[in-house]
Amino acid sequence: MVPVAFAASSHPWQQRLNRHLHAYSTDVQVVAIVADPGDLWESEWRVLVIDAASPWLTTEFCEDIHLRFRGIVAVYDPGDARRKQRALDAGADVPLEWDAEPAELVATVHAVAARWPARARAAGRHRPPARAAIPRGGPVIAVGGPSGTRPDRVAVALASALAGGKVPVCVVDANEVDPSLAVRLGLRPQPNIATAAARPTTMLPELVAEDLQEVPDAGVWALAGLADPAQWTTVTGQALRRTLETLAEAHVYVVALLGPIVEDQPRFTMSRTAVSMARAIVAVGEATPPGIAALTGWIADAVRATDGTPVYPAAVQWDLSRSQRADAAEALAKVARLAPGPGTVTLLPAPSRRDRARSWDGRVAPERKLTAAARELAAQVRT
Repeated sequence: MVPVAFAASSHPWQQRLNRHLHAYSTDVQVVAIVADPGDLWESEWRVLVIDAASPWLTTEFCEDIHLRFRGIVAVYDPGDARRKQRALDAGADVPLEWDAEPAELVATVHAVAARWPARARAAGRHRPPARAAIPRGGPVIAVGGPSGTRPDRVAVALASALAGGKVPVCVVDANEVDPSLAVRLGLRPQPNIATAAARPTTMLPELVAEDLQEVPDAGVWALAGLADPAQWTTVTGQALRRTLETLAEAHVYVVALLGPIVEDQPRFTMSRTAVSMARAIVAVGEATPPGIAALTGWIADAVRATDGTPVYPAAVQWDLSRSQRADAAEALAKVARLAPGPGTVTLLPAPSRRDRARSWDGRVAPERKLTAAARELAAQVRT
């Protein structure tokens, strides 16, 4: 008898296979359906069956399971070869099409279990080395700024830098005034933050697997914003807080994209809630006199919603003369010193023509200068 665990999913393939194994299988037993990766080790199993689209499926996650001499079967959509390859690259032992017959699953489970013999685990050699599994329950990093500063561009670049292709990170569009993440990344308008926030508390774990959309170009997962800004009344502060907390339990970082206004008014509840939960705030502005003045006001409003949360100003450099750059640098330094935090400013490159074109085509442009600046920001907010 091979004991298996399922990573919880509401997709019909799991219910179908689970029912068959319970009713007919005598040599494969489902011992756990796990909704949180932290609960994986509460039961004794030898093979994990997981959806290839799950954000848990990272290189470190697979390594940790293999270090314990256990195997992984990744179930994927046969029409999505990219997801299949992603699962294999992460370290899944065998991919399995989600419309496979139950007998094929049984055979696959036995084949994977044979790769990780029980005798090695019984001998105690399944214990991992000093490096532990990926810690979840990560912090919320808020990214926002005054209108027109395109903080969505910075939020995606920062999320990608924090992930580094190694750990699960998601970016959430909590901008109730001008939600832009779906257009920028080519996401489906549904599901989105409103459908996620409307989930009953008992179904919140499904949020991770069902409401997020993969962004392969950036190496992150995303939760689209409101399909219509007029729907802002459908997302309460309490519901958004539950949503962000649920996402944080399954990701190392959650990057929340804020709106241009974070004043304490009902219309801006989403941004206000997200910034109040943040461990760090990245404030995006423009390195021009009007831009710096607007950034100063935005930071002041954001700080009033927190209890001394550090602020990391980031300013976009447009075409400035040498004297203008010097004046902008001096003014930005004053802004940084007034805000809680390290007192430094990260300078960001202006979006290129190529990036502007790609953003409307649902693609993430590989901007080398922006990537370098985002890595600098990521190093700061990690501390």
